[in-house]
Amino acid sequence: MVGWVWEWRAEGWVGHDGMGGGVCGYDVRGGRYEACGAFDGSGILVRRGARASAMDGLKIYDIPDRPISNMVVAFAGWADAGQATTRALRFLKRSLGVKKVAEIDPEEFYDFTSTRPRTLVDDSGERYVGWPRNEFSVYAPDEGSPGLLLLLGTEPNLKWKTYCNLVVEVAERCGVRTMVSLGSLFNTVPHSRPFPVSAIVSSREELEERVLAAGVFASPYRGPTAIHTVLSDSCKRRGIHHISLWGHGPHYLESIPNPKLSYTLLDKVGRLMGIRLDLGDLRRASQRFEEKATEVIAGQEQIVSYVRRLEEAYDASQTTEPPLDEIPSPDEVIQDIEEFLKSQGRSE
Repeated sequence: MVGWVWEWRAEGWVGHDGMGGGVCGYDVRGGRYEACGAFDGSGILVRRGARASAMDGLKIYDIPDRPISNMVVAFAGWADAGQATTRALRFLKRSLGVKKVAEIDPEEFYDFTSTRPRTLVDDSGERYVGWPRNEFSVYAPDEGSPGLLLLLGTEPNLKWKTYCNLVVEVAERCGVRTMVSLGSLFNTVPHSRPFPVSAIVSSREELEERVLAAGVFASPYRGPTAIHTVLSDSCKRRGIHHISLWGHGPHYLESIPNPKLSYTLLDKVGRLMGIRLDLGDLRRASQRFEEKATEVIAGQEQIVSYVRRLEEAYDASQTTEPPLDEIPSPDEVIQDIEEFLKSQGRSE
């Protein structure tokens, strides 16, 4: 199936070679795929026993030969404070050497006046449109090592339930049993302490003890939600465990990327899934981030005093949960540190 694109059409699943050449016939009977040949005479192996359902907008390029039981997802948008989650996924894609296996077409799921496509220029100087991406990639090492299915996407504006069904469809076809979605938010935590991580699980009975053992606290959050909650509901209905991890970063550094928050999230992912991830480069970037933040605020007494109060509140709580009492955050303090950090970035 390598190199073939599978799309759902009204008649069933149809495969083509993506170049306008060979087209694979289709035959969907009783909810199961049947092997079929290509119109050009070449034989195509179709995975048997997969679910056949109307999945408009889903393109599947390849399916791993063995089950990939763990999946990690992240979405650009509202739940990506400090770009921590999307940068974490990009780090995994680079370091693991993944292969693209599927994608979701953006046409049905975005209001392009809100989530605008971008005008980009390729190496030859030609302009092209960069659409919101939702790409599935797989890391499938040798049989003795666990793999990972990754989804790096953009939170959709429309049809959340349909979108989540597409995500779960790919997860099922790859044999996923546990899915972890990453989120990040700003909170009253100091940059100089370990960042707290909270979680919402699809099954408290089966997953809460596992989450607590990884040093993650159960989130009591109620309020406006992200796509993660809808995805959790879709997973639960299809028998896939779902853990929504949320990293809490310092709100006074919200204008710059936060590699420490990315590292914190991926460290918890490794612990939860029992997977050894090589996070050395990201850990070093995390340390540099903390050192730089301390350095740039050192000469500003008002900001130093504010951060010291956050540290005292954090230490007094004797926990990795964010302080319960809100510490006042004067607008001028936040503005001062943001402007100072921006000016440092321009001077380098």
